[in-house]
Amino acid sequence: MENKKATQVQFWMDLQTMGKAFWVEGTQKGRFFVKSVEAGKVFIHTELGSMRKTAQIMAGCLAEESNFLAELAKAYEGKIEKVESICFKMENVTVFVTQQTAEPESILEEWKYQRAKVENLACLMREDSQAENIRFIIEETSFLWRNPQDIEKWEEIRSRDSDLVEFAEYWAKLMQYWKEQYTVKISTIEKKASIAVGQFFKMNSSLYCCARDLLIAYWHYGDMLKL
Repeated sequence: MENKKATQVQFWMDLQTMGKAFWVEGTQKGRFFVKSVEAGKVFIHTELGSMRKTAQIMAGCLAEESNFLAELAKAYEGKIEKVESICFKMENVTVFVTQQTAEPESILEEWKYQRAKVENLACLMREDSQAENIRFIIEETSFLWRNPQDIEKWEEIRSRDSDLVEFAEYWAKLMQYWKEQYTVKISTIEKKASIAVGQFFKMNSSLYCCARDLLIAYWHYGDMLKL
């Protein structure tokens, strides 16, 4: 297994929209941006090239000989006292690195495993998105109410705009199905699900926005659409 080498960095500047920029020194040159730090967890946007190089640099940031913590404290004016983990995303896969997992090969293998899951999930969702499969899912899935007493209000809205309510129901049911089947967050499937059920409707931005507002108000998982 490849040993981690301590990463040496230099805090460059705060780019606000991108985050606090750090240059990587030594042979592994590059830069990354610290988006935020929460209770010792550092959230990073990387511009380091390959995943292997990224894994080496991120692991090295948690090495005892690294100056990352010192430079991070400098960037945050001395307010940072510890780094317990690093979180970054590569090719739509989120990776968490801790002291226990801070080995380049371990990080790389975990990323490959998670990427395979994401790719498999994308294939499953594409299959579900075929018209005949969506119809089956809609028929077999019950709309989950925030408050069952709202059914009367819901039907009143349906009487005024049946397409809006039907689209909202299709959309919610597909999201419910994916959430339960694949253990995914509503926020990560919201747009994909709306596009999938949109094939049955004359889609426009007004229909999308109004249906979203309806689901926020009446659907069991409505609050998750606010995230």
